[in-house]
Amino acid sequence: MHEFSLVEALLEAVETELRSRPGARLRAVSLRIGELRQVEPSTMEFCWEAAIQETPLAGAHLRIERVEARARCPTCRAEFAVRENWFECPACRALGGEVFAGRELSLVALEIDPAP
Repeated sequence: MHEFSLVEALLEAVETELRSRPGARLRAVSLRIGELRQVEPSTMEFCWEAAIQETPLAGAHLRIERVEARARCPTCRAEFAVRENWFECPACRALGGEVFAGRELSLVALEIDPAP
């Protein structure tokens, strides 16, 4: 379950940002995760909840946006959705393709309440 190590790295980034804002409180973290990243959103959410309970971050939400895997045909340049790592162009039936979406793993935003 590599999701826990991803959550640990995420927490390090969050804590670094919060150190620069004394007294601020984290409300939410937004991530963008591509379908080809082999990250299970429900497992990621479970690990997040486990990691933040009984910490100053308890109650902060984890928001995950899934990014559809998409590729471009090397023959006709049509763009198509990649299904289960199958790269067949629906327009010309050529195999292969250049993936241009679906491998993301990005911290998009932190929602932080400023110090009172």
